Amino acid sequence: MKKWILGLAIISLIWACGGSGDNSGTTGTTDKKVSDAGDVSDVNGKAIYKMSCVACHMADGSGGINGAKNLAESTLDLDGRIDMIKNGSEVNPTMVAFSGMLSPKEIKAVALYTMEFK
Repeated sequence: MKKWILGLAIISLIWACGGSGDNSGTTGTTDKKVSDAGDVSDVNGKAIYKMSCVACHMADGSGGINGAKNLAESTLDLDGRIDMIKNGSEVNPTMVAFSGMLSPKEIKAVALYTMEFK
């Protein structure tokens, strides 16, 4: 039973951090700059972060899982964070592009939330 639970936890962690799925599809997003997504006050960036990012970046943004960066120590500005969330990382392929999973407003809201870790 413990092995089954451990296996399920590992699979969940890999899935939450991006796994190896194909993220080339889109959900109707455009090539418009995400930073121009407008007002995001109606989007809960913290909730999206908890659902999509916390498995690798931890609740406090300290990172560590699968090479995830410490968001408090990140030198990326808001536009850099938006770009990283939207397009993923070339350096760490487990940081997948979320442009096919999140809307431009959701990406911006998550990026704004991660700025609070500084």
